[in-house]
Order: sequence, then structure tokens, then C-alpha cells
Amino acid sequence: AWIWLRVNGVDVPGTSSKFDVAARKTALIHSYLIAGLNIYVRLNAGDYVELAWTSASGNVVVATYPPEVAPVRPASPSLILTVTFVSAI
Repeated sequence: AWIWLRVNGVDVPGTSSKFDVAARKTALIHSYLIAGLNIYVRLNAGDYVELAWTSASGNVVVATYPPEVAPVRPASPSLILTVTFVSAI
């Protein structure tokens, strides 16, 4: 799968990353990946940011998982995007 950043609907050059996930061995054994990226871009007031992704196989999903009680664990979101103000230049 490829994951990259878009700002205002436009792909941001140099932000694309490729992730390979091992094929599952059986129908009961799935493969998972947690991807983490740090990307710094300049934004202006009113800009909007998107995370985009694609997969050649069509078998990649960006899933969310509900909270569980056995074993106890909180819900897991499908994506997390953290935006931090760094400096006003």
C-alpha cells in the first residue's frame, strides 16, 4: 500500500511512503501493520489536509476496531492525523 499527504486536494510531492504487509498464511491468520509517518509542511489559514492511500491488490483495508471486554481494550481508530502548530514565520 502507498500512503501520502494531500493539501487542499493536491498531492504533496515527497510525502508518499510504501508499506508492505506479509501475506496471511491461512484464512484465520491475518496480517496487520501500524504505519507511522512524520511529515512537515507549511499550511495557511483555511487549508485542509487529507491522508490518501492506494493498493494494487485491492485487498488492503483501513479498519477501525471497537472496544473489547475480553481482553479489555479501548477502541482503535482507523487513522490518526496529528497537526501541530510549529511557528509563525
